[in-house]
Amino acid sequence: MHVYHLQDTDITIHRTASIRKLYLELSSECNFNCAMCFRQTFESDFGTMSAATLAQAMAEIETLLELQEVVLGGLGEPFLHPQIAEIIAWLKRRRLTVTITTNGALIEPHIETLIQCGVDTLVFSFETGDIGHANEALTLPYYRDAGLRLRYEFVPEFAPYI
Repeated sequence: MHVYHLQDTDITIHRTASIRKLYLELSSECNFNCAMCFRQTFESDFGTMSAATLAQAMAEIETLLELQEVVLGGLGEPFLHPQIAEIIAWLKRRRLTVTITTNGALIEPHIETLIQCGVDTLVFSFETGDIGHANEALTLPYYRDAGLRLRYEFVPEFAPYI
C-alpha cells in the first residue's frame, strides 16, 4: 500500500500484481488553449511532473511485474516534459508497449527518438475549427515528412462536431 499526500486529500493505492496498463501524466500543461477542452473547467495549477515524482513513479513501475503498456498523455501535452525522450527510452528498455497521446505540434524534435525507441502507438488529437486547434496545419506535415505510417480513425460520436 502507498499513500500519496496531496494538498487537500490523501490517495491510497493498494498493491496488486495484476496491473497491465498504466496511464502516466507527465504534464498537465498544454501548448494549446482550445475552447472545447475539458481543461477549461479546471481550477488547479498546471505543470509538469517533478523529477522527484518521476523517480518515484519509475521505481513503482519497476515493481509492476505484469505491466505491459504505459500511456503517456491525456490531460496535458507529454512533449512539454523536459525529459520526454529519456522517459520513452527508459520505458522501451523495459520492453513495455508505449502509447503517446499528443496534439502533435511539438513532435518534430522528437521524431528520431520515437522511431529509434520504437514507440508503439501515437494518438493525435485534431480538434479543429472554431473551437479546436487553430494551427493544426503545423502538425500533419511533420508526420508525413518523417515517414511515419498514419492510420486515421473516424469516431462516429464526434461526427456532429466535424
